[in-house]
Amino acid sequence: MSENKKFVTKTREQLAKFYLKSLEENVIPWEKTWQGSRPENPISKIRYRGINYLLLEYIATKRGYEDTRWATFNQIADKDNKYHPNQKWHLKKGSEGVPVEIAKMINRETKQTIDFVEYAKIVGDDPNEAKNYAVMLRTYTVFNYSCIEGVPERTKRREHTVSMPALQEFCDEALKTMGVELNHYGDRAFYSVKDDKIVLPTKDSFETIEDYYATRLHETAHSTGAEKRLNRDLSGRFGSAEYAEEELRAEIASSILFADLHMPTEAKLLDNHKAYIQSWIEILKNDPKILFQAIKDAEKISDYIQEQAPIAREKIHQEKLQEENQQDYSKYIQEKIKDDFLNERVSEMEYRCLDEHQDWINDKFDAYKKGDSEEEKSATYETLRNAILINAGFRLIHENQEVLSSDASIMNEGIVGMGFEDEGISF
Repeated sequence: MSENKKFVTKTREQLAKFYLKSLEENVIPWEKTWQGSRPENPISKIRYRGINYLLLEYIATKRGYEDTRWATFNQIADKDNKYHPNQKWHLKKGSEGVPVEIAKMINRETKQTIDFVEYAKIVGDDPNEAKNYAVMLRTYTVFNYSCIEGVPERTKRREHTVSMPALQEFCDEALKTMGVELNHYGDRAFYSVKDDKIVLPTKDSFETIEDYYATRLHETAHSTGAEKRLNRDLSGRFGSAEYAEEELRAEIASSILFADLHMPTEAKLLDNHKAYIQSWIEILKNDPKILFQAIKDAEKISDYIQEQAPIAREKIHQEKLQEENQQDYSKYIQEKIKDDFLNERVSEMEYRCLDEHQDWINDKFDAYKKGDSEEEKSATYETLRNAILINAGFRLIHENQEVLSSDASIMNEGIVGMGFEDEGISF
């Protein structure tokens, strides 16, 4: 059998090839500086998972893509003007695509293909009807938006990292819902199948608090294999092929969790990867299907754990949204300050002052009646802008002084009359 016939699709062939090369260089390929959100195809409304997700993330890291968006060649060309009718997109010369696989169900007799939603409606709980269908994998080539000219620019955002209190809430809620006991003692991290408990060294044994939670989530991934949960074979002993396969599942599941929860990118596991690397190399060389099954299992593990902590998961999501909104305000304020200068509403000296202190305006903007409408946001900006200029001595205008003085929230912060000393700002 030829090498290529081991693989169902080019997607799997490429992923196995890249992973094998990385492992042979003692690099763990699924541990990477993730971009904070999954790769997606906005036109098809697809957020990539599993094998597609890991391959696209690997390629994006290697090629330095900062954009998480991808599109097919036909979507880029858009000959029928149905995807982006008012825009002309062009693929940059020399751009390389990446194969992704799409799974559909095919009727064995009619050869008609349907998606899984339609399949579920047709088949229901009828096992006889299910026998009429088989899974069919198709491969499509997608290109990163970084390779396309004319696409809408995506606002660059700082990478969000979860706060430690929110992450602790998530870990606590997940284990409580799952009914897994957690103990801290010794110098090893492990999950006991017999006692259904996780044992970790104390927090101060780890180099960083991020390392502690990374290891805790890794062991939580193992605990999902219990019979009353996802029911995986956890009988393998250290050094066995079965043990290495379970480590592979937990490793990849942890990586997916870290990305979905916006864990700090420098977080690392306590485990010594070198103990498993050779086993993983043998798996990829001899039976790469084990890798693909491990990836499928890893997505199930990640989904399962996140389902156990819905309250904390929502808090983490709200944290991310709040930070993204703050970044949007920063861009809004930057544009407003520039617009003031270009339209001669402020002098060059005032412009320099506002530009120098726009971070202060942005910090206050979120807390001080920011509003949602353009008018409300503009009014908030004007108030804070005038506060800067008044304290800088540029705009000692009586009516503005009265407006500011009448607002208790600003008075309490000592912005009027007391200067900006408490804010760390001086003129």
